[in-house]
Parts: sequence; C-alpha cells; structure tokens
Amino acid sequence: MTLEGHTAFIDYKLRLGVMTVLHTQVPKEREGRGIAGALSKRALEYMAAYLKKPPEYQYLVKH
Repeated sequence: MTLEGHTAFIDYKLRLGVMTVLHTQVPKEREGRGIAGALSKRALEYMAAYLKKPPEYQYLVKH
C-alpha cells in the first residue's frame, strides 16, 4: 500500500489453509494512524472471502 509516497506492507504466510500474519511495516512518518491495523483487517477479510468459496473450508469462517 502506498500512501502519500510512503509504502506500508503486511508480511504473511499461507500454509495448509492457515494464514499467519508475520509482520506489518509502516513508515515512521505514518505510524499511529491505524494503517497496520487496516492492512491486517483487509488481509483477514480477503482470506475469509477466499475460504467461503470452497465448501470444505467454510467451517473455518464465522458466518
């Protein structure tokens, strides 16, 4: 994510259907604005939407 010329990112791994958020990185100039939380939320929302598609993963997502 680029915001006002600064890049923030989330580092995660996906293995065997488990998403593990390893790290979020936000430039010092942009800290304290909720950017890391927003990145984490977006990643989890994406994963929840992905898991709803195949029936065998639906039990992993709260309905």
